[in-house]
Amino acid sequence: MNRGGRPLDNVWHHFFKITENGKTIAKCKKCGHVQANRAERLKNHINTCQKQDIKEDQVEDMDNEILKDPNITLKKRRIQSDLDGFAIKTTPAIAHKLDILIAKFFYANNIPFSVAEDEHFLDLISTLRPGYKSPNRKQLSGKLLEEVTTEIEEKIKKMLLGKLAH
Repeated sequence: MNRGGRPLDNVWHHFFKITENGKTIAKCKKCGHVQANRAERLKNHINTCQKQDIKEDQVEDMDNEILKDPNITLKKRRIQSDLDGFAIKTTPAIAHKLDILIAKFFYANNIPFSVAEDEHFLDLISTLRPGYKSPNRKQLSGKLLEEVTTEIEEKIKKMLLGKLAH
């Protein structure tokens, strides 16, 4: 874990961080090449490294081999995978748009507002959009109803003004 100072360069994802006799060096995860821990040198090595990625079991063998040497301590950096690619983020703007769409669905189909709190409906919504909390019956009968009504009134006014102008 990097405790303060400048954050480690992303190039370290390709290297093991090893401390040997009090000096930190880098060992390539692809070819096992050992060199100084300067980020620029590490980048140059990655660009010229000819080896394929080492398989997970080979990494474990390398770890065990390194750990047997009493003069070397391995500082393997734990890399948290980027979860953004796996999680659907619901921004407040998207949540509001979804609220309006759900409200319009309820109004257009004369669905009782109590259905919004039914466990099967809530399961459906959470399956479709994890992390999104759908509007409850009070929101559907209050602020969302007013907002949709205002939107429809504005559309009607524009249509009427367009027809009167002709």
